[in-house]
Amino acid sequence: SNPDSLAGNTVYTLYKDRSGGLWIGTNNGLDRYDPQNDRFIHHQHQPTVSNSLSNNQVFTIHEDASGVLWIGTYGGGLNKYNRQQDRFAYYHKNPNNASSLSSNFIFPILADNEGYVWIGTLDGGLNRFDPITEQFTYFEHNPNDPTTISNDSVISLYSDRQGVLWIGTTRGLNRFNPETNSFLSYQQVGIGDNISTRETIFAIREDTLGNLWIGTNRGLYLFNRDDQKFQQYEPEEGNPDFFSGYHVNAIIEDSSQNLWIGTFDDGLRRINLETNEITQYTHNPENPSSLGSNAIMVIHEDKDGILWIGTYGGGLDRFEPGNNTFSHFTENEGLPNNIIYGILEDEMGHLWVSTNYGL
Repeated sequence: SNPDSLAGNTVYTLYKDRSGGLWIGTNNGLDRYDPQNDRFIHHQHQPTVSNSLSNNQVFTIHEDASGVLWIGTYGGGLNKYNRQQDRFAYYHKNPNNASSLSSNFIFPILADNEGYVWIGTLDGGLNRFDPITEQFTYFEHNPNDPTTISNDSVISLYSDRQGVLWIGTTRGLNRFNPETNSFLSYQQVGIGDNISTRETIFAIREDTLGNLWIGTNRGLYLFNRDDQKFQQYEPEEGNPDFFSGYHVNAIIEDSSQNLWIGTFDDGLRRINLETNEITQYTHNPENPSSLGSNAIMVIHEDKDGILWIGTYGGGLDRFEPGNNTFSHFTENEGLPNNIIYGILEDEMGHLWVSTNYGL
């Protein structure tokens, strides 16, 4: 009931802008943290105010190169926040206008190097917004055209170092070709066992060596740039099942060239990119210093190089590299909830943890 506290208890997303400002997307609007006064400033939908936020279910926050903040909502379309005027312009689906947004259910947002803003939707494919013309171009799946996006439910967007846009959907992975405005989709099963149509793409990450790693609901894949194929990652000859079948939620590379893979059903794995050596960490009820839960939601390396792991039901873990153990922070230690959705570090080095029940 404190007006300065967080607007909503379910935190969908945390975002740090370039000036270090912390933004929080909740089930009851968009909040900005004011560190001077230790309070939250609320931006909420007000039916009587025309330039207020369009909808209070804030799923996604993304800043483009010009410092504009883009806010994606669940049901209220896309908002563009003007900080100087403290106003929102919003874009929503207009069935009578072909260059309007294709859906009001927004999930990933990505601003590319060309100045375009890409908006993935949960049911309307992919949109590209041109800030100069203020028009949307949308790309949707056409079952009769293999050069269209493989599915209209877009879960992840990633731009690699070469500027290539990768789009993860609930049915496979797509690569966008800007010259032809078409898509190459990796979903046919066969030689090299590419990512199949049944695969949902949760995580796309390029490592410092230029390898592209893909986390899906059926395992971890590695893209081979030479033959343009995706292969299920097989660290050991003759043991192809090591990464198959697992739901991979999170992929990060730490400052020591280790890739950390968080699964939703089988704990945490570390791949040393130089030696390809793999270490597996799982929850062992007999061992209190093992991983807190096998369901990993998020992995974060802080500026001191310490790795933090957010789990589903086991709270927050800190990895102790000296002895390969984990310290636990749970509801018993004051966390609001043991289901962790996001971890973010502010300019002061404080860790912000979003849970199923507040920050």
